[in-house]
Amino acid sequence: MRNGRPARLPSPVTGSGDGIFLTGTKIDELHLNDAVLAAYAGAYSSTELNATYKLSVENGILVLRNNNWNSPLKLNPLVRDEFESGDIGTLVFQRDADGRISGLSVFAGRIRICAGTPGWNLRGGVP
Repeated sequence: MRNGRPARLPSPVTGSGDGIFLTGTKIDELHLNDAVLAAYAGAYSSTELNATYKLSVENGILVLRNNNWNSPLKLNPLVRDEFESGDIGTLVFQRDADGRISGLSVFAGRIRICAGTPGWNLRGGVP
């Protein structure tokens, strides 16, 4: 917004500022407490990729570990059930009919990796 009016963005087709404009409501930064973050903690594994991703809460932050990485990745909450890390992409959690975490998808560019679908197991840390 500029001066109370929607900001104009350059058109991806023409490169000019007259093609596309955007309006919307700013999403406030999301702050989750340890109890809420704990619902996401657990081990998410794929037999297809032979990989296990371990999520835990450390100092109020959800972190992701893999045995192939030297250091844990900090996951930043975007909206409910969505986190991002510049190193891996966006993680989107799925919930079952009872509201419990039942799966995980990782979106990295054009690649999507799913947990909770055939070949994936969701273990531990889930109430």
